[in-house]
Amino acid sequence: MRAIILSALLFFALSASAQYRKLKNDTTQEKTDLAPAAIYEYVEQMPEPGYDINEYLSGHLRYPDSAFQHNIQGRIVVKFLVNEDGSASDCKIEKGIGGGCDEEAMRVLRSMPKWKPGIHNGLPVRVSTMLPVTFTIKTAPQVYTYIEQQPTPGFDLSAYIKEHLEYPEFARKNGIEGNVMVKFVLNEDGSISDCVILRGLGGGCDEEALRLVRGMPHWKPGQQNGKPVKVYFTLPIQFKLKGAGTRSNKR
Repeated sequence: MRAIILSALLFFALSASAQYRKLKNDTTQEKTDLAPAAIYEYVEQMPEPGYDINEYLSGHLRYPDSAFQHNIQGRIVVKFLVNEDGSASDCKIEKGIGGGCDEEAMRVLRSMPKWKPGIHNGLPVRVSTMLPVTFTIKTAPQVYTYIEQQPTPGFDLSAYIKEHLEYPEFARKNGIEGNVMVKFVLNEDGSISDCVILRGLGGGCDEEALRLVRGMPHWKPGQQNGKPVKVYFTLPIQFKLKGAGTRSNKR
């Protein structure tokens, strides 16, 4: 009887040992199944954005103030993973330029829409890829003071002023008259911008002169080396109580 009990105990012990080994093997297999997927450098079908990546970058990148103020420009190279679902992860800078540009490039890439994932053996896989991001400070076109061919109105300027200039009531009642000197930029398309008063009269005349100049039709633009350019131009606007060139304020 004792031998039977000992045999039974030995059987249960061996069974428990076998179950433990099986559980251990199953756990090990489960851990193996959950191991990270392989990361490829080159696959049969490389990942791609599926949208205009340049348009996305130009629409979302913001030039850091520090980089702009210190004229920091150049190309950053960002390395990242395109996962099986097309999302981007593990961004890091392979080549940076500093000034906050590196951090801005990673911020934009981390939030970009999903790509078309890489395909290997007919299945989507994780692929390591790199993308250049360029920061360039765009300079404004030069504004000339003297050029080969000066701009011209292309319409009767005197008639335009006579027709559209309105004498401010306050200036009229207080006998304010004289010339308001308006400086402005004539653009490449003949439009007018950046109007400022170089010498004013007050009494509402300065504001009226600016209104008049800003509302003028396009001019014939100035030419430099055969091309239309921006040029500064100064125009006197005369306010005179008697004589042509003015009309009463009927706004």
